[in-house]
Amino acid sequence: MSIRTQPAAQAIANIAIASKDASKKTNLLNDLLNKIKQPGNEVTACLTLGELGKLMDLSKVPNIIESISKFFKAEDEAVRTAASICLGNISVGSTDFFLEKVFKLVDAAEQNQKYLFLNTIREIILNNPRCLQPYVPKLLPLLLEQAKSTDEQIRGIVSENLGRLFVYYSRAMQAPMENAFKSANALERATVTKSFKYAVSKDTESLDLEGFTEFLAKMIGDTDIYVRRYALESLTAITHAKPEVVRVESATILKHAISKTLIDDSLIKEVDLGPFKHKIDDGIPIRKAAFALIDTMLEKLPQAVDSEQASAVAIKGLEDTAEECMIQCLTIILRLVVYQPNFIVNRIEPLIECFSKLFTKNIANVGTNDKAKNVMRSVIRVIEQLNRSSIIEGNAKFADFFREKINEIPAAKDIFLNIQATASRGAFGDNL
Repeated sequence: MSIRTQPAAQAIANIAIASKDASKKTNLLNDLLNKIKQPGNEVTACLTLGELGKLMDLSKVPNIIESISKFFKAEDEAVRTAASICLGNISVGSTDFFLEKVFKLVDAAEQNQKYLFLNTIREIILNNPRCLQPYVPKLLPLLLEQAKSTDEQIRGIVSENLGRLFVYYSRAMQAPMENAFKSANALERATVTKSFKYAVSKDTESLDLEGFTEFLAKMIGDTDIYVRRYALESLTAITHAKPEVVRVESATILKHAISKTLIDDSLIKEVDLGPFKHKIDDGIPIRKAAFALIDTMLEKLPQAVDSEQASAVAIKGLEDTAEECMIQCLTIILRLVVYQPNFIVNRIEPLIECFSKLFTKNIANVGTNDKAKNVMRSVIRVIEQLNRSSIIEGNAKFADFFREKINEIPAAKDIFLNIQATASRGAFGDNL
């Protein structure tokens, strides 16, 4: 038996637990305890033992914590990860016995093992968050301290843990989280800001989440580029899942988002690569996140967005140097063409001017360059949707552009026809 994934391990454990023959559970447990000592079997044994421990109490197994946590020092990352998952899962099966010990291990862990113990906590949160209620006062300071870690991997798992805990313990977390937003430490601010990407769930109290939208809106203007990016991304996640939560702050959020769509020269650095120089734009993720938030607000809160302003911002964004930002702008334009085409038709001249530049730069390379192909497909998808709109009929500027760029360029016409063939499904999944 070679198990390398949690679902496979879960299936094995479920079969043993469901069996009317009690010896199957015992035999599987003994087999796993033997296998965990055999080189090459550690991942299989840890994953399956964890799934079994989630379903039955393993607290009576001698030295069970030590037998698993020793693999946190293994050379193989897969073994280390499997052991951290295992420890989290067996803790779920007997919280009274394991949780206190796990938290002590986190406190005492060497820095290079912190991530693994935090992954253990993640497994507990995913499988039985309610069992952590007595430990939240102890767990929060631990997580917030690690939020300042210089290790990006640690901060990432802390963000997820904080966000997933917020779903169930938002009231208890309110004051500590507010203080973290005000922290002088940019890493802590970034980690907490990012955590709200994971705080959105059907179980999250909307009122408690709404209380933090003002903080997140302010974070868009933070001095740290990661805080700014995560604020935009978290607000996008919240707007997508619970649009009513951001309604009160929507005007402020939109204003801040639009301000972050412009290229910031201070975030562009030039790197000397010998015979030539290369520019690195650290602002790309921020601009992409800003455009994504505007698009999500258009989708989920259209009444809160000035569509004329959104169309102007998106068309201006077609001049962005980053492919991912251009494509996000084209998504906004496509959404407006589908649902509010008059705002795009009113700006058809600057739009066609931008499209012409994109054709000139990309259409000859669609067969050899993925970036060019992606940009052209997104552009032509907008053109196809416009072409089907009755509001564009009789527009000479668009008709001339369509003839020159679609009908007379074989590569563009092929893309257009492929898009047109699936157009009945609608640009956003609607039957148009």
